[in-house]
Amino acid sequence: MPKDKQIIKIVYQHILINKNTRYLEIMCQNYIINKIFKIMKSRIITIGIVGISLIGLTFMLPPKELKNTKSTINKNTYTTSIASATDGKQLLETKCNMCHGIKATHDAMLAPPFINIQKKYKKVYKTKDEFIDAIVTFNLDPKKDDAIMFGALKQFAVMPKMGNSKEDLTKIANYIYDSELENPEWCKN
Repeated sequence: MPKDKQIIKIVYQHILINKNTRYLEIMCQNYIINKIFKIMKSRIITIGIVGISLIGLTFMLPPKELKNTKSTINKNTYTTSIASATDGKQLLETKCNMCHGIKATHDAMLAPPFINIQKKYKKVYKTKDEFIDAIVTFNLDPKKDDAIMFGALKQFAVMPKMGNSKEDLTKIANYIYDSELENPEWCKN
């Protein structure tokens, strides 16, 4: 089945299950944004490769700060680097912000904000590995029985399966765990 038809089928099933047409609008917007992002990304990569080649010719040796950017966390289970942190933020902004991004009011939110997700998952999962594994596992196949954010579940229902790769979800979860996330006034306790 072509990817477009799979997406339409997923959206249709989600609407039938949750009886909420807001998801149709969100999914369509998200699909269009991802298509545009893929086109832009391929052009940016081409420009980036040419730019990096020119920079490499200009500076034969990298500065000392860039030589050792990779560090391991918790016995090499998950690794982070400057590149993966940037990737995580970029992935979060392009794949997740449409629903989880901060809106002007609580009522305008389509899903819980990242700060609430970060707080709840850090409270339940004590290590970074457990936190990342829980986020990734839930997002690969979201189910009501596996949810830990009961207030969000009641308000927003279970999120649809978005089809993100495990690698992308790991980068996103890593970014959520490590970052100081925006906390809107209406969200503060």
